Amino acid sequence: MMDEPSSGEIVLNAGKLTNINKLSEAEKNVLRISTFGFVFQQFFLNENLNVLENVIFPLQIANIPKEKRTNIALNALQEVNLLDKKDNMPYELSAGQKQRVCIARSIINSPKIIFADEPTGNLDSGTSELIENLLFKIQKTKKTTLIIVTHDNDLANKCQTKIIVKDGQIISAGK
Repeated sequence: MMDEPSSGEIVLNAGKLTNINKLSEAEKNVLRISTFGFVFQQFFLNENLNVLENVIFPLQIANIPKEKRTNIALNALQEVNLLDKKDNMPYELSAGQKQRVCIARSIINSPKIIFADEPTGNLDSGTSELIENLLFKIQKTKKTTLIIVTHDNDLANKCQTKIIVKDGQIISAGK
């Protein structure tokens, strides 16, 4: 919903919302923050905010009261085993720690859909297992759609459906 489609409609939530092009930017922002979680490969952390503030940011956009958002964010950091880094600045973190901050931020609003681009790419095997377990637990317990882009065949094989893309073309899709 960052770009406008050249034609057609975008239907979201089984037809409850049709033609997203008719939504205002404010309505699109609310819909994005309440529906989607993003784990970016490039992190996109605000270098002027500490870890806790980076994780809290989506809750601020969603107008969650301050007293609630801190507890929610601390719980998310606990889930990714980074509670001890809550006061650190992004430049003080390893790539794997930054990745986990992004994951905490992506789950903070209990999104209906999580898009995860190489969510374990910067992690050691033990931390990868922790994050994989967390994402699949969220997918099952909260009925969240989890869309993972990965080169990791072991991770891809844990998914319910696997779509293989080569040179921009789908070469196989299935279980």
